[in-house]
Amino acid sequence: MRLVRTALGVLRQGDMILITLRPPDAKAYPGLWELPGGKVEPGESDDLAVTREMREELGVEIRAVRPLGEWSHDVAPDKRIVLVPWLCELISGDPRPLAASDLRWVNVREMLQFEFPPASVPLIRALPELLGRVDPGA
Repeated sequence: MRLVRTALGVLRQGDMILITLRPPDAKAYPGLWELPGGKVEPGESDDLAVTREMREELGVEIRAVRPLGEWSHDVAPDKRIVLVPWLCELISGDPRPLAASDLRWVNVREMLQFEFPPASVPLIRALPELLGRVDPGA
């Protein structure tokens, strides 16, 4: 089975999380919302991948604070996506949708009002609890 490891950025402002909208011409899941991020390149660590992806997709510099677990999803009989979300801290820049159609800051508890790819849904459901463990006041 082919594994595709994907590092995702959980960029937070208070109880708000940044999500991006996949462009209408995206190969997979056009027009759905997602946490920004992308494939971990060969030889690249997850934290470096999420830092690179946030720079490429949003034009910001971040610090990858800590991973928030891993979620696997079989997208084909021979292909599995492994999502690795990272809690991120904004260091510089204002997020811009450089590789997306749009972006929004949304309340972490309201994220499921947006449509996400199937592989992301279990992670999105778990995010309020995960962030509560990181910061009990969230």
